Amino acid sequence: MNTTQNSTKSKIVKVIGVDLAKDHCDVIGYDENGKICLRLDGCSYAKLREILSNLPQAVVLMEACKGSMFHARSIADLGHEVRLVKGADVKALRNINHKNDLRDAAYIAKLYFVPGTTYVYIKSQQQQSLQFLQNEYKSLQELRIQAGNQIHAGLEEFGCPVRKSSKFIKTRMVAHLEKHAELIPEDVMASFKRRREIWLNLLQQEEEAKRRLEQVAATDANAKRIMTVPCVGPQTAVGLLVHIGVDIGRFKNSRQFAASLGLVPKQNSTGGNNTLNHITKCGPKRLRSNLVQCAQLVLMHTEKWKGNFGDWVRKMRDSGKKHGVIVCAIAAKLARIIYRLMKDKVDYTSVLSC
Repeated sequence: MNTTQNSTKSKIVKVIGVDLAKDHCDVIGYDENGKICLRLDGCSYAKLREILSNLPQAVVLMEACKGSMFHARSIADLGHEVRLVKGADVKALRNINHKNDLRDAAYIAKLYFVPGTTYVYIKSQQQQSLQFLQNEYKSLQELRIQAGNQIHAGLEEFGCPVRKSSKFIKTRMVAHLEKHAELIPEDVMASFKRRREIWLNLLQQEEEAKRRLEQVAATDANAKRIMTVPCVGPQTAVGLLVHIGVDIGRFKNSRQFAASLGLVPKQNSTGGNNTLNHITKCGPKRLRSNLVQCAQLVLMHTEKWKGNFGDWVRKMRDSGKKHGVIVCAIAAKLARIIYRLMKDKVDYTSVLSC
């Protein structure tokens, strides 16, 4: 490991850029004049924490990537201010210059001096735990669907197709195989039965993962508050807990919160002509999809909603705009309402206006 460090009073490290790898990192530090005063090449994470613990408080920048949340929290515990930058911003700053780990660390640090740089929110350990549970449920669901599709495709290949249905695999598949035993070879019949057992096992694990998420939503005060909003269920509530974190105040207003979910129009204006296109689709895709599905349900039961919200939904329904535009507008409205509830720590009421 090559190390260069000047610890004179005029060379106190103010900004540190860290390029993360699996088992080591590269570090560049700048003083208040923008001069390099710290250089660590191929440094282990244990050595990095040891060095940072002996430095005065500085701003530490890292690229948001796998493992960056953990390292950000551990460095913040040492008393430093940690910021995560977007990989696209680092690439834009590097432009066409040669790439290596130390150069990347330098460009990461230089983003601190670039006006208007936006930073990635650092999730807490609790947020990441909830996110991991969500990912577990989603991956089990995808694996079950994949296994079911393989079963249905195989049945069609051997001349005994059926309509795609989870209920069929669970209750009628064995009888269907026996009915068409003359069309299916013995080894393939055994394979179908094994695949069915795999599907049933995945279904059981998926239901258990779903119950765990529902239990979190039922016991968390903020999740219960979010679920008072029309058509918002446990999955969406837990996803919002992951996205929001402990402090909704990090969003300036309700529109910024909706923008963080990608539910505001993308602006493409020039020459004084203001043009608003489709929604930006920034932020967490799964959470945005859940909110859009909630909006679909709201639109399906427009007469059910009372007060200001109900009047607004019916006005949107009768506006003559495209269905997708109306649904996205309702999804953005739900996001704004959720922001208001979390900000004021109140439950939803039909007279709430946002």
